Amino acid sequence: VFGRSSNHAARGRLRAGTGSLIPLMRPPIPRSRAITYAGAAAASAGAAWLAYRHRQKQDALMTCRLESVTDLSRDTARYRFATPRPLNSTPMAHVLAVDEGNILRPYTPVAESDTGFEIVVRRYAGGYFSDKFENLKVGEALTFKGPEPTLPYAPNAFDCVAFVCGGTGAAPAVQLLRAALADKEDTTRFRVLYLARTKRDQTLKRDLDALKCDRLDLFCACDDVDGLVDATMLRRCLPAPSDTKSAVLVSGPPGLVRRLCGTIDKREPLGGLLAEMGYGAQVARLD
Repeated sequence: VFGRSSNHAARGRLRAGTGSLIPLMRPPIPRSRAITYAGAAAASAGAAWLAYRHRQKQDALMTCRLESVTDLSRDTARYRFATPRPLNSTPMAHVLAVDEGNILRPYTPVAESDTGFEIVVRRYAGGYFSDKFENLKVGEALTFKGPEPTLPYAPNAFDCVAFVCGGTGAAPAVQLLRAALADKEDTTRFRVLYLARTKRDQTLKRDLDALKCDRLDLFCACDDVDGLVDATMLRRCLPAPSDTKSAVLVSGPPGLVRRLCGTIDKREPLGGLLAEMGYGAQVARLD
């Protein structure tokens, strides 16, 4: 066990030839060091308290007023909400829309400031929350909570992070890229393969284009999304399966995720096209 010796050296030393234990006498801790230890303990307790308070804020419900709606396609719109407090999201996190029956639906902010955030919502016929968004008028409010982290991201943990995303599923890519590309200490390279049925359905392409730099390779394709992706395209856009210092993140319509990963259930083993190509633990499915 880390930090514990099997010969109990921290408690004593065996006297040669006797097997008896002589206690090791520790010198008294200098006052200055004792103060340092006390300060470290206080700082640790303070950090724990701040984390607890931050968790409380994340769990607290927010009443957010709709400030604007921008139609992006025939069935997709961008909504900007004002918030009573800054979200302070981690690089990969979502907010949860909450209704009167405590039903939740996650949405990834594609932009945020101290006073609000923006999400992109696709409307589905009969969709429970998409109907609520479609009927919401500017000036009216919706309840949210969060943000809640979805995947941990640490700068320079990978040489390359690649996204395969379709439609509004590009939101996690936009969110992570905004944070990572603004970090001058982060040297991680990124690749994004962005798929949609038509150019108009690439509702987040403008956001991705605005983030282009020498650390980002952006590939866009339009056609029947579920049938468009094949091994040739993936080999051209993704790091090799043998690259252990890379990650591949998949998000988008259920049909796309099933084709690439076998199932949308993150608890199930990886299958689909990516497994056939030799990918494994470096693949993650996003909400």
